[in-house]
Amino acid sequence: MTGDSSLAELRRSIRSARDARYREIWASLADRLTPTEAVAALMSIDRVDGPAMLFDMWYGRRIDRPGLMAGLPAAWSGAEYPERSLTRRVWIDLFRLAAYPPPAEPVELYRGAPPRYARGMAWTTRYSKAEWFAGRRGMNPGHAVAHVYTVVAPPEAILADIDALEPDGRGEGEMVVDPSLIGALRRV
Repeated sequence: MTGDSSLAELRRSIRSARDARYREIWASLADRLTPTEAVAALMSIDRVDGPAMLFDMWYGRRIDRPGLMAGLPAAWSGAEYPERSLTRRVWIDLFRLAAYPPPAEPVELYRGAPPRYARGMAWTTRYSKAEWFAGRRGMNPGHAVAHVYTVVAPPEAILADIDALEPDGRGEGEMVVDPSLIGALRRV
């Protein structure tokens, strides 16, 4: 067996054990908690696999819309790189199904990212936070130099205000947007 196939087999074994453990945890929680409480509990257990767990629970019809609304912000903000956890289309669909209220007015947003990732879903209302993200990515080996971008997003482009939904969260001024509905970006 080669190193690559051994590693692949190990990953499959870990994934299988992890999936069995999640099913066990879900079964024990489902009897004692509401779907909303169970989703929140699962999201706090595993930030890496939270998005996939939420996806499975929603599309497997194990949670209702209030459960989706409760778990979605935690699944999004818990993932280090959300758009690597689920596809952009899936995230947009989930946020549209949750139907969080949009802001009343357009919002000026900032994003710190390499040019290749400038048009992403995660933005902030804080210029200083975008600068921090740009600096963090620029210091990582193998990453392109990052810049701060800005856009004025119309209300219909904003899928969620994470700080409003997660009051005990990170306080990053994070807004999740549908990138197809924002206009031209400007490099700051």
